[in-house]
Amino acid sequence: MVKTPAEVSLLAKAAAINDIAVLDAAAAATSGRPLSDMVNAYRLSMVRQGGTFLGQRGMMFGAGPDGGFVLDNHYAEAKILAKGDAVVFDCCGKYELYHCDLARTGIVEQGSARLTELYMVVREALEAAEAKLKPGANTEDLKAIAAEILSRGGLDLKLTTLAWHNVGLDVVEYAHPSDRTKGWIVEPGMVMNFELFHRDPDIGGVHLEDSIHVTASGLEYLSTLPRDVIVTGKGN
Repeated sequence: MVKTPAEVSLLAKAAAINDIAVLDAAAAATSGRPLSDMVNAYRLSMVRQGGTFLGQRGMMFGAGPDGGFVLDNHYAEAKILAKGDAVVFDCCGKYELYHCDLARTGIVEQGSARLTELYMVVREALEAAEAKLKPGANTEDLKAIAAEILSRGGLDLKLTTLAWHNVGLDVVEYAHPSDRTKGWIVEPGMVMNFELFHRDPDIGGVHLEDSIHVTASGLEYLSTLPRDVIVTGKGN
């Protein structure tokens, strides 16, 4: 799980490619267009930059109230976007065998007070956990920090995914199967994601995660994409 400097460099390049692909996907998300246009824009951008989208789709997209719940790709991608729909961007790909994994939340063309409210709770929880991310920390303790903030903010933990994982030659890496459920101790050189994904029945999915290189002196975020809600339909 501990990466060499050369590996971290490849992961950073993958993250940079992913950042651009996410913005290209968001630019294609306008009202009256199918969700599949976002998928195609993301995939084309990844390939154009020398990367590879992961699997058949490259990312998990969702929009509208059921956008955080639907697992049927064909159903999801046939949806016609409407102004004000919340959008889930969960974007996975790779460059030279090393993976990128990024999640952002968007909204089609205009803001939403309720989405912003939910998103700010999710962001606060994620960043509170990341603030304690350092060598020697236990990932289960970090997860508990986030869970407390989510609960205090009125979010139902039964509708929320909170999952730490490493990223490298696979998009989800664990040193041992038990790490998935019992956590592990953070070491310098790990590249880690904390996936925080809340599903609201009225709004849809609210998702945020980044790949972070843990060093002895601090954290290095591999993505430079801002963490604000993405207002879609804008060109780069």
